[in-house]
Amino acid sequence: MLLPPPCVSVRTVPGRTLGPLHHGLRVRDHAFIAGTGSDQTIAIASADDGRIGRRLQGCKGKYVTSLAASPDGKDLYYATEGSIWAIPAADGTPRKVSAGDGVAVDPNGKEVIINLLDTGGARLVRIPLSGSPEQIINVQDGIRIDPLPLGGNGLRKDGKLLIGVSPRDSWFFSPAVLDVASGELTRIPLNYTGDILLSGWASDGPILAYGEPMRAHIWRFRPMH
Repeated sequence: MLLPPPCVSVRTVPGRTLGPLHHGLRVRDHAFIAGTGSDQTIAIASADDGRIGRRLQGCKGKYVTSLAASPDGKDLYYATEGSIWAIPAADGTPRKVSAGDGVAVDPNGKEVIINLLDTGGARLVRIPLSGSPEQIINVQDGIRIDPLPLGGNGLRKDGKLLIGVSPRDSWFFSPAVLDVASGELTRIPLNYTGDILLSGWASDGPILAYGEPMRAHIWRFRPMH
């Protein structure tokens, strides 16, 4: 399965204007994956002019599978090779945050939520950036979390986290909303034939998602005489 390249942007705050952040991400800046192989890295571009302003050298050559930005735009968090790393949006030396395969940033700026894949399946962990002990996030029994990375903007201020699930009544990965405080899981009803691979909250409330549809055709071949 080919995963979509991760991309994140700084969230806007209603009624407030955010200015330049000393070469961090600004409002309408986007961080995304550019290049291939040893040249692959995180790039920063502006939606105003469509130009790439810089390519981060500190993570050059890493195969990034998940990407998230801190609420103030100063730091980026990314997953590569089973670990979560943090790097200044202005570039610099990455620092390891924890083991993990996907990352979502808490809007409070003090924590990240990661998903981990192990022999028992996928699990969710809250990681305080202060260095305090991690906290396991419990999920109600009966629905399995899918193995795909979290979306960088997957966590809302009210503690609602967008995750993917593997329901027993469907062939496809489906989106769901998890209340991280209670563990209650609510599936999102969709009329869509395919997998939802990545989802996140838009700044004005709706859910944005990337899907991979399934299309099938039956052909009948007859011998030519």
